Amino acid sequence: MSETIQRRSRSDKLFLAAMLLGSFIYLAITIGLAVWAFYLQSDSRSSQAMLSAWSATAFGFIFLLGLPGVYWAIRGHYRTRDPVSRPKPAWAIALIFIPVGICLGSAPMFQLPIPSLLGSLGYALAIAAVVLAIVLIVRWLGPPLSARRAWGHFLIGLWGMPIAALILEGLLFIPSLLLLGLGLMLSPDGQALLEMGTTYIANDPQILYESILSLTMKPWVIGLTFLNFAFLVPLLEEMIKAMATLPLIRRKITPAQGFLGGALAGAGFALFEALFVAEPGQAWLAILIGRTGTTLMHILTAALTNWALVRSVRDRKWGTFALAFAGAVGLHGIWNASSVGIGLAALIIETEQVGASAGFATLVACAGFLVLIALSGLALVALPWISRRLGQMESAAS
Repeated sequence: MSETIQRRSRSDKLFLAAMLLGSFIYLAITIGLAVWAFYLQSDSRSSQAMLSAWSATAFGFIFLLGLPGVYWAIRGHYRTRDPVSRPKPAWAIALIFIPVGICLGSAPMFQLPIPSLLGSLGYALAIAAVVLAIVLIVRWLGPPLSARRAWGHFLIGLWGMPIAALILEGLLFIPSLLLLGLGLMLSPDGQALLEMGTTYIANDPQILYESILSLTMKPWVIGLTFLNFAFLVPLLEEMIKAMATLPLIRRKITPAQGFLGGALAGAGFALFEALFVAEPGQAWLAILIGRTGTTLMHILTAALTNWALVRSVRDRKWGTFALAFAGAVGLHGIWNASSVGIGLAALIIETEQVGASAGFATLVACAGFLVLIALSGLALVALPWISRRLGQMESAAS
């Protein structure tokens, strides 16, 4: 047996093991949350039971999305031929779930008699269909790819990247929490808030809320927030997104395949995020619109990072990777900074209906919304254009 065949056989076994392990983990989480939701409901804690039930539904949805990966991993393990192709046009039928999901998800907005959990499931179907639509466009226009590799890229983003991000971001926030604690001890407002947490005054939610809000508006707290969410988190997440093609670097995949693999992994990562952004019973339509833009951003930045990584490894020119990675981090950072700015502006507007601060906050919120719309439009145009361009260049080269 040649070295290449041995390496492929070993990678097929690792892929199958990863798929089976991932399926087991997410199935166990789903069952555990469902049992916990049943217990909470029997203990008359309905609101907590609803949250657990929704979490069980989301994790169950993630588990089901992994089953095609298990199927293709088993076929690869037994050396069954997996042709390189593009998705069939019939896949477009699944996009019917977008309007169906929107109807179910937005039902609470119109006070329709639909259970909140069912409305939440509608949101899950809608955002999954949105992700599918973006993936289909990129796959139709990009280079052909085997189904096994496509599902592998997607599940790295859906199963692997979020866990890595949660662990590393948790470690990343430790220094920020230490700085926040130091700031609380050194600032008068912080000392008052800490004292409030240990006295009877904390029993008054309004006083506690106003104290937290006042502290949030401090320049050093705002600066710490922007440092984390507009720089450190994008830097870490874009590094994690390189997981999409790192396992295949030694197989000498093309830059076009790297772009497509990154896009698929970014889609999985975005879908995982989107499933845990709100609680059951909320109006999902506004959230769905916002998550569509975030999904486009995640897919574009992951695609750029992995395209640059593959090309830099092939050509031994790491300047390309540095520029593309900096661009991906920049786009991600601008998106996060705009979102944080909108959130802070909303707090100011809520507490100060009139005045200079409220007027300035309104301008910040409007500017943030315009930036998010512009970045969403950029990603919506860039993804299909770059996919088609790279696919044409690969076809011409071969």
